[in-house]
Amino acid sequence: CVFQNLKKRNALAKSAKDRLVMCCIRRANLDALWGRESGTVEGTNRAVKHLLSIWEQVDIHPTLTALGPFPVEDKLGYGVAIAMLLKSMEGGSHDKSYQQFE
Repeated sequence: CVFQNLKKRNALAKSAKDRLVMCCIRRANLDALWGRESGTVEGTNRAVKHLLSIWEQVDIHPTLTALGPFPVEDKLGYGVAIAMLLKSMEGGSHDKSYQQFE
């Protein structure tokens, strides 16, 4: 869990700070999936399906590297992503309710 990697413990249900961190993690995950274009997920899905069909054509059954276990630390930059999300909710120069990053 990303939260455990960041905080070295489970989230506390009654902690407002923990709930905020969990919301930021969800937002960062959604942003990573969707990117700036609504077609990002569909494009990625098409590319993976195409790659699978190419492997099928030549009877290759790829072995993919194991994805874990990962060390309990933030190697993926979620801490930075959370800081950017929280910073974006502060007042900016064009609008006092948020900041826009380009």
